[in-house]
Amino acid sequence: MSKHMPLDDFRAVRIVLEEDDYALSSGISEPPPSDLIPEDTWRSLMVLPDEAAVRTSNRHGTLLDILNQLGGTWSVCVGDSEHPDPVGLAMIEMINEPDASLYNMLVGFYRQAIDSLRIILDSVSIGAYCQLTAQGNVLQNWLDGNEELKFNEVATGLHGALETKLLHDHLVRVVHFGFIDQANRGQAYPGGWVRQLYQKLSRYSHGRPLFNNTSLWHSNGPIYVGRAVAIVTGLFIETFVASYIIVKLCRPDFELPAKAREVFESDVLYLPDWAQLSEAAGQAYQFVFGSPLQIGLS
Repeated sequence: MSKHMPLDDFRAVRIVLEEDDYALSSGISEPPPSDLIPEDTWRSLMVLPDEAAVRTSNRHGTLLDILNQLGGTWSVCVGDSEHPDPVGLAMIEMINEPDASLYNMLVGFYRQAIDSLRIILDSVSIGAYCQLTAQGNVLQNWLDGNEELKFNEVATGLHGALETKLLHDHLVRVVHFGFIDQANRGQAYPGGWVRQLYQKLSRYSHGRPLFNNTSLWHSNGPIYVGRAVAIVTGLFIETFVASYIIVKLCRPDFELPAKAREVFESDVLYLPDWAQLSEAAGQAYQFVFGSPLQIGLS
């Protein structure tokens, strides 16, 4: 049987916004409910996500705080929001996806949490591709919904850009595969680091067997699963590492926000071996930003 949480737990009471909390407020008070949801339906929709959120936040409060701090740096890295460059425009389009990913992890919808990460990596790559290949018109068509850009096309274009060559060559030397180049399965070559990361995210985004919610829960759900939290956490951090490296390649004068550097370079989070960031992520981060990546690595 479900039960009410004790009222001395701050999570027990829902908080709603006042009308003047909205950026664009009409000044008119919110009317009373006109079609209130039946209580049984509300409980059916909310009990399991609420249960997962409580269990997750009982066990991973520090982790949630760290990831929330990292997610909060996204808007800072957009750059000049009034006159954004192409990669900044792409980042603005995805500005709510870090929060969506973290919230879905909190309430136990792990596949959906990872889906937001793929959207982030895809969109940042598109913005960088259009910026480094001087195709602002292509970006605008994409933003207007008039053009679809496949990741393979975008990644191939980024691999051919001069700005990615030094990092590619470095990764080939130290981890024996490049930055974002094409895989060659005939020669057992897995492709560049960013392509490999995108493939990992895509398995969950497409809900393939073993990479969907049912497989992560081993049950109906949503429910809290510690292993799944670790999986999402590793992919969340690595997606941010890759995204900010891509931004740096587009903007040589780009500096990581202090909060992002604090997260990336502090050994404050343990992840099991199977959920840790890749060696390539650490090598790429140090090559581009000049300091060792500590979080999520042994």
